[in-house]
Amino acid sequence: MEQAPHYTNGNPKDVIQLRRTIYGLKQSSRKWYEKLTKELRKLDIHPLHSDHAVYRLIKDKDILLMAIHVDDSTITGSSPSLINDIQEEIGRIFKITLLGPISWLLGMEVTRDRESRTLTLSQKTYIDSLLQKFNMEKCKPASTPLDPSIQLSRDQCPTTPEETAEMKKFPYRELIGGLIWLTTGSRPDLAFAVGSLSRFLDNPGMTHWKAGKRVLQYLKGSRDYGLTYNDPNSTSGLQIYADADGMSLDNRKAVSGYTFILNGAAISWSSKQQEIVSLSTTEAEYIALTYTAKEAIWFRNFLSELISPIAFPLNIYNDNQSAISLAHAELGQFHARTKHIDIRYHFIREKIKDGMIEVTYCPTNEMTADILTKPLSSHKFKPLIRALGLISA
Repeated sequence: MEQAPHYTNGNPKDVIQLRRTIYGLKQSSRKWYEKLTKELRKLDIHPLHSDHAVYRLIKDKDILLMAIHVDDSTITGSSPSLINDIQEEIGRIFKITLLGPISWLLGMEVTRDRESRTLTLSQKTYIDSLLQKFNMEKCKPASTPLDPSIQLSRDQCPTTPEETAEMKKFPYRELIGGLIWLTTGSRPDLAFAVGSLSRFLDNPGMTHWKAGKRVLQYLKGSRDYGLTYNDPNSTSGLQIYADADGMSLDNRKAVSGYTFILNGAAISWSSKQQEIVSLSTTEAEYIALTYTAKEAIWFRNFLSELISPIAFPLNIYNDNQSAISLAHAELGQFHARTKHIDIRYHFIREKIKDGMIEVTYCPTNEMTADILTKPLSSHKFKPLIRALGLISA
């Protein structure tokens, strides 16, 4: 260790003990969170157990919610006067800047239409910067992120030093990193494509690079899409969809996909390759149901803390009758065909028995999570985009 520049005492063997954290240290963000939480608790604002970045205050019949991301915060509640009072209290403790009604949040544009009571999240500006960065501003738009006729595999990776050196000229990692941020924020329609392309980060081939550029072409034609909540033309309430498909050519592992739709648009989604090789479609769908059940349990706890305790089971839609029967089966049923399945994937059975989860059949043509498990043709892809709540703003 060395003394910091301009803070030396003349003896190079001495080191300085910090009595408070400063920017740049690994511990700084943790210490800031501890300080913030300590001060907010004094105002009776407490973090939720299910999400420590969300804080809640209940005062009489009013409720106030705060979401924190490092030193950025958004606040909402049932009483404008309570919000103003809390902002003043926090302003006495920390130096804060009030930016008024929310319009930007972590790079996402927030648009509200109070007449139709809708709220839209989009990342048009970020998409424009991404297209400009990779010189794709004038590219021809594509109708889907991936070409369903092309299957990506390890066989398309470079096999010689010359091919590997050639591919280093292309910023494949930067492209996928930029797309991951977009997928996480407001574009669930990219989840499967980005997840597939991410598997080749260590050794991408030209086919993979061209597939990544096709995603940019798709963004060129869909830059105005945004998640629109409380759309009067959509079905309100919580809907959960789980699906599995798209076995990899390299390791024969299926892809699990789920999405949670609330008030007309997706609030949570995942497209992830399963950890084990499934021996049947039923087994792959059953594992996807277990993944979804874990997220549903967390979401149930989150909503219970945020609003009020949920007494009814959360319903998960799936399009495989055999997997649904397996999930509802008693211990010992289907034993000969399922005894090899790891016991942890039977987690969903316990939650169904406890009345926390219910699984219901959904026809394949209505399975919204299908878009998260495999590349689709344009005529199948577009209806599922609308089902996710992605609407051109």
